[in-house]
Amino acid sequence: MDCNFDRRGLKIDNITKVLIALRFYASGNDQRVNGDTLGYSQASVSIVVKEVSGLQAKCGKKWIRFPSNLQDTKEQFYLIGEFPGVIGAIDCTHVPIKSPGGNNAEMY
Repeated sequence: MDCNFDRRGLKIDNITKVLIALRFYASGNDQRVNGDTLGYSQASVSIVVKEVSGLQAKCGKKWIRFPSNLQDTKEQFYLIGEFPGVIGAIDCTHVPIKSPGGNNAEMY
């Protein structure tokens, strides 16, 4: 990468906008840190996060749904993974689980 490369004035494509917003949501960092990490200004990150967040709020009901029958959903999740009380899952979310060891350690 050219050390003198500057993105000022260049259009940010939609895929990159979504990735910038997701990085901001997931990292817990402020906009300046995310901008520095990704090579964009804090102002650009702010504009992108506002735009993407607005679209998520506007279009979210089309893609994000809460289960209507919670008891049935809990039973289905229990049959899959034997986790009691689960009513949903978020795709691509990784949660570290410390293995308890013993005969069933590979299940974790």
